[in-house]
Amino acid sequence: MTRPDLHENRDLCSPHRGSVFAALAALVVVGLAALPARAADTRVPLERLIAHADAVVLAVVGTPSTKQTRIALARADGSKARFPFVRYQRRLRVEQVLAAPRRQRAHLGRGAMVLVDEPRWRDQLAAAKQCARDQGCPEVRIETYASTLSHEPRSGQAVLVLLKRTALGWELAADLALDDVARADEARRLLAKRRGGER
Repeated sequence: MTRPDLHENRDLCSPHRGSVFAALAALVVVGLAALPARAADTRVPLERLIAHADAVVLAVVGTPSTKQTRIALARADGSKARFPFVRYQRRLRVEQVLAAPRRQRAHLGRGAMVLVDEPRWRDQLAAAKQCARDQGCPEVRIETYASTLSHEPRSGQAVLVLLKRTALGWELAADLALDDVARADEARRLLAKRRGGER
């Protein structure tokens, strides 16, 4: 699933998807033919991700679909880096809560509009700041969900969303942790199985 509008942290040392140099090195080591298989093998299935998600909701993508906040990065000499870090938050209107911590249900009621961050965005920001200061470009490892969606969800589209709760709000439980609402019944069965195992 491509997402051309959601990855604009394009500095050569950007940790959002690992450094460009690391990617080039990977091409040399594993070869182009091996990359698709490796990517497919590392995607997290619904059954696994739902076991660790803090909340699972059915929601409708808002208009506009994202809020973008540009955060300036400082270089080692105090000057401003050419490219800022971009914090992306998805606008989602909750339609139904399938699972959520009891104390958070009031904030996830039907009709609530929530802003959802990309996974581990604060770690990505910290890595971008370190990279801008020429202190190395650490890779932030983020799992990718095996979504059945063929494209980035558009405004007005209903989606199944798997969330993690942080001190600053909600973020996706994994990269691309949104799916077709047709999987809602499957999610309910898996959640029932999870609740049964917690007894």
